[in-house]
Amino acid sequence: MLKALGISCKDAYGLCSVQMDRKLTTGESFRLRFHLKICGICQYLPKQFRGLSELVRACELDPANDESSDVQLPPKVRERIVEHLRDGVQPKS
Repeated sequence: MLKALGISCKDAYGLCSVQMDRKLTTGESFRLRFHLKICGICQYLPKQFRGLSELVRACELDPANDESSDVQLPPKVRERIVEHLRDGVQPKS
């Protein structure tokens, strides 16, 4: 596990998650940016979190996601989405 400037990959993952809910402090932002610059494993985390956020927003805006709707994704499609999110978003330790 790479630990650069006192921030581990797990910490970087956590800060990317926090960043979705609030603005990071100057120190948090600096440590995250520094870690992302030198860690090849984590460098894509912000892009993955943005993609996840966009997907959630799109689902919220899609009337087909209304619980009263009869439209549902086939189980195999759901499994592939869940598998992709699990593989693409989980931090590497």
